[in-house]
Amino acid sequence: MRIRFREFLKKFEFSRYVYRSIKRKSPEILDIKPKIIARYSKSNQRDFFVQIGVNDGDQQDPFQRVIEQNEWRGVMVEPVIYVFNRLIKNKDHLKHRVKFANVAISDQSGKADFWHLQEDAKLAEERRLYDALGSFRKEVVLSHKYLIPDIEERLIKTEVDTLTFDDFCELYDVKRIDVLQIDTEGYDYEIIKAINFDKVKPGLLIYEHLHLSDEDRRECRKIIQGHGYRYYEDTMDALCIKSSSIKKGRLGLLLSWYWLTTTRNIFGGIVG
Repeated sequence: MRIRFREFLKKFEFSRYVYRSIKRKSPEILDIKPKIIARYSKSNQRDFFVQIGVNDGDQQDPFQRVIEQNEWRGVMVEPVIYVFNRLIKNKDHLKHRVKFANVAISDQSGKADFWHLQEDAKLAEERRLYDALGSFRKEVVLSHKYLIPDIEERLIKTEVDTLTFDDFCELYDVKRIDVLQIDTEGYDYEIIKAINFDKVKPGLLIYEHLHLSDEDRRECRKIIQGHGYRYYEDTMDALCIKSSSIKKGRLGLLLSWYWLTTTRNIFGGIVG
């Protein structure tokens, strides 16, 4: 009887905590992605990762902590040269197990025009999104005028090296991908549809759907669902995890995913 009563109290206290956190919109509760990633990493401490559009490796990187703490090996991809140079500096201590690629992943290998903002260290420090705004699509970068009023004056076009996804994997000797992150400001669908998911089978995939059209967003869902992924979309990203990864994961991963999928009405996300 005492044991059951203690269990009841624990559940009651947890429910009160959740209610209070949601009521005040606590970032710790509302941003579930870092929790899922952390839980996943506990069962996959020697994974191989690829991050496409990683920026400088510090800003808004949901994988930063697990890459630092685990023995993950992988490749970080960033096409804008001044951001890439900062990435190398920030992650120099990981160079024994991480490669850095100053390219953009595209539908063909060669050269292509890439739109981004001119270097401004002071403004980048004040506005964390500043130098994360880079895309093959000019209109996507310009859509952030509400953040940077003079964005037209700061926008520049640079010719960058490009690789197809397959050529990238061959050049950087990528034999397998366990974790894949794509953040390319509106180009994510083009990359996803170019991936052979029968060959490349990441257990965990995160991509940005924010700048995709409704049709492209639906097509992304079809592709990932067709290859055995469960997914959760918040307002910006899609978190996709192989059903097999959930089943083989530790209890914490199962509970975190259960919490995520059963509270979708609170978070306003889409679950599949």
